[in-house]
Amino acid sequence: NPPLKLTEIWNYSETSGKNASWTSDKAAIRNMCYGNGKLFVVKPSAAEILVVDARTAQQVGTVNTTGIEGGTLKVMDVQFVNGKLLATNLATATSPILKVYVWNDGYDAAPSELLNTTDLAGFSRIGDTFSVKGDLTSGELLYAAGSTSEENKIVKYAISNGVASATPTTIVITEGTEGIKLGSS
Repeated sequence: NPPLKLTEIWNYSETSGKNASWTSDKAAIRNMCYGNGKLFVVKPSAAEILVVDARTAQQVGTVNTTGIEGGTLKVMDVQFVNGKLLATNLATATSPILKVYVWNDGYDAAPSELLNTTDLAGFSRIGDTFSVKGDLTSGELLYAAGSTSEENKIVKYAISNGVASATPTTIVITEGTEGIKLGSS
């Protein structure tokens, strides 16, 4: 097999020293995901999700966040599942409303709520990151939860017939017989 020859098209990073307007404050960017040729980039402190052309790295818009509210930070992480964008907020003990939004009609339209719960499975912080297992009809919303003082667990909210349960179940993460304390995920 001949060796692969890769060509770097763009690289906006502290290492490269290059920036685009949307990357000038790298500390403001938290998470991102890829879908349909675009990167969806989360800026939690601004409560916005940028839309970036993944090939050219040019910002082509922002996601409509009309109606997004609640939690400590309104938008913290994004996922792209079944052709739809999803976003979660960050919930804490002082603002314990965990939500997941889904853009059913494209990211230019306002989202709808897939999950709205105050049941954080006993954790004081949840929503730094999330994932989806299965799809939006039958699956699970998965969160890594815990801290340096709380054992880490996977918190699952089941999705059945397109509706997410507000009551979670948890999976203990262990190494041997000890619970793992990794901090916020």
